[in-house]
Amino acid sequence: MSELLLKSIGIFESDQIEPYQAGRQPDQLGLNGKIKLNSGQNFEQAIEDLVGCSHIWIIFGFHHNNKWKPLVQTPRSNKKIGVFATRAPYRPNPIGLSLVKLVDIKDLTIEVGENDILNGSP
Repeated sequence: MSELLLKSIGIFESDQIEPYQAGRQPDQLGLNGKIKLNSGQNFEQAIEDLVGCSHIWIIFGFHHNNKWKPLVQTPRSNKKIGVFATRAPYRPNPIGLSLVKLVDIKDLTIEVGENDILNGSP
C-alpha cells in the first residue's frame, strides 16, 4: 500500500487556537474540548457504549501544517532533533494522536478533558 486515505468524521472545538495555547502531552494546562461528529453517517450507533469508557484515543489532523520538517527545535531543546523523537506537528503525514479523558456525550458531541488539540482540527 503506497497511499492511505483518511476521511474526517468530525471537527474538534476548543478555545485553543494557537499552538502555544495547547497543553503538552496533554497536561493540566490544556483546556477541555469537544468533538462534533458529522451527521448522517450513523455515528450515533458507533458511539453507543462509549459512555462506559474513562478515556478515548483521538486521531486528528494537523490542519495548520502543509509541509514537514525532518529536524525541529522543541521548546525544551537547544538544538534541532529528529521530528520522530518529538511531538512536533511537522510530520510527513500530518496526523496526531492524543489520549484524553471522556467527560460527557450528548447526541453527536463528545466532550473531553485536557488536551493538546487545536480548534478546528479534523
